[in-house]
Amino acid sequence: MENILIVEKDQEVIDYLSLELSKLGFNFFIASSVTKMKELYNDVKENYLAVLTINSSEVINYLESYQASLIILTDSIESDNYRSLNRRDIVDFVLKTRNEELDYAVKLLDNMRYYSTLNALSVDDSATARMIVSRQLKLLKFNVFEAEDGIEALKVLENENIDLVITDYNMPNMDGLDLTINIRKKYSKEEIVVVALTAVDTPENTAAFLKYGATGFIAKPLSKEAFNYTVNNSLELNRTVRENLEYTKTINENLLFIKLDDDFSIVDVSDAFIKQSGHKKSNLLGEDYSILYDDKDLYTDMILNLLEDNSFNDTLISEKADGSQCHYKISVVCVKDKKGIVEGLLDIREDITDKIILEQQQETLFEQSKFNAMGSLLKDIAHQWRQPLNVISLQMEGLQITAETGDLDSEFIDMVYTQSQEQISYLTDIISSFSSYFSENGKDEEIDILRLLESTSKILAMYLEEKNIKIDISGKTFMTRGNKDKLSQVILNLINNSIESIEKKQEEDKQYQGTIIIRSFAELKKIEIVDNGIGVDEKIRDKIFDPYFTTKFKDRGVGLSLYLSKVIIEQNLGGKLGCLKFDDGASFYINF
Repeated sequence: MENILIVEKDQEVIDYLSLELSKLGFNFFIASSVTKMKELYNDVKENYLAVLTINSSEVINYLESYQASLIILTDSIESDNYRSLNRRDIVDFVLKTRNEELDYAVKLLDNMRYYSTLNALSVDDSATARMIVSRQLKLLKFNVFEAEDGIEALKVLENENIDLVITDYNMPNMDGLDLTINIRKKYSKEEIVVVALTAVDTPENTAAFLKYGATGFIAKPLSKEAFNYTVNNSLELNRTVRENLEYTKTINENLLFIKLDDDFSIVDVSDAFIKQSGHKKSNLLGEDYSILYDDKDLYTDMILNLLEDNSFNDTLISEKADGSQCHYKISVVCVKDKKGIVEGLLDIREDITDKIILEQQQETLFEQSKFNAMGSLLKDIAHQWRQPLNVISLQMEGLQITAETGDLDSEFIDMVYTQSQEQISYLTDIISSFSSYFSENGKDEEIDILRLLESTSKILAMYLEEKNIKIDISGKTFMTRGNKDKLSQVILNLINNSIESIEKKQEEDKQYQGTIIIRSFAELKKIEIVDNGIGVDEKIRDKIFDPYFTTKFKDRGVGLSLYLSKVIIEQNLGGKLGCLKFDDGASFYINF
């Protein structure tokens, strides 16, 4: 339950409570009148955790009739007002003129939210006393169980997951002290909080209860302040201890770590490392740290780095107990005392085996995709070479015929030479673009985006012309750093995707003019590739980047190019690749 109703007219108080409640993630509703309060409360009364309300008899009477959990915001706590509020069936009351008391109210609400997840047991042989304690616990949002003596309480503990026991001292069959002793035989203080409640308030009783495992002590007759103070303090301490234990347990179960002494002997290892590596803890404790390093040169480097920098970070391949290899990312740090003297070392590891395997698989897919693209481009290049080679062949024949007829002169030779050089230059450009695209340079480098767009699109220039598709590249260039080879493949994949989309439209209209517009936005570090093809169906737009998803026939693709493009942009280059649909085409964008 996250909802709080605030019944208040003072805007300063409302603003302060609203701010503090917002910090804790509460939803709050504000009523400045009785009418508004009834309207808001009646709508969702069962969903309110509590009500912060003015000290108004009309409001309190109305909300008490629904057994609401009330925290009263009062202007004063004079003796008459104090006695009057203490008789009320409320959680507590605070002085709203003091921010410290408003903070207490907000903290109490946060506790009540936590208490709503806990079970409490009220143990007393007096039905009236039991009812008073149970009612106060219910106002604090506990789920409450009851027992009339220690023996009955132990039966409840066997069947229910109890977090808090509030027990009277003097009871028949088994008193509260014996109950506490029996509880501690089975449950730790972290598991169950025990609070003693008795009219016999002596130092001996208090000491005995605390000695045998009680967390707190409340004297009768019961006061709301003493009750809330003891319950809140006892459970706050218990909550902190529980959270710390849970945190430690989580670390032990999930974090791979090895503790060493100053002689590099292993003194502790986490359960997570034992489970992951397959080693037995007993086989590691007391052993030299070097047994976890197959690469002794790396171990030596680690020692030298620790001596110089007090820390070491690297990756290593280590053999698990079953003989299989595991890839680790490790961080070793020196642990020092207050005087700066090294007491030991801590090795924290991350198992990156799955990540390495995934990267290797993606690299394999990338190479396969690149090889497939190479086959397709070779066909295009062969086609693009045919015409220039024919021109050169005709020029050579013309040169031979002219020589045989005796009409050969220097002017004719210069003309043939110039025209041949133009064709050879064109062929060279095609080869250069092809060689650049399929280079094996795996290193990151500075990339001029506009130049990359132009050189990549040049590979497809003649094919685009034959297919009646225009390509327009414009905008201001910008520099980015990454693998030029892989980025080229992404651009080519996206252009090919646009070509295929336009070709589908041309199947319906043979004269359809296809257009691919590529824009570079330097100020945004962004590329857009827009086409006027069939576009992307909204039903599949979220799937087009999935591996092996394709709308093509099986002989035209297996659905990897867009998936690999997204992997390259987002995992290798740290950018974002996405797709937008237009009425007359699609737009792919890359944000760097």
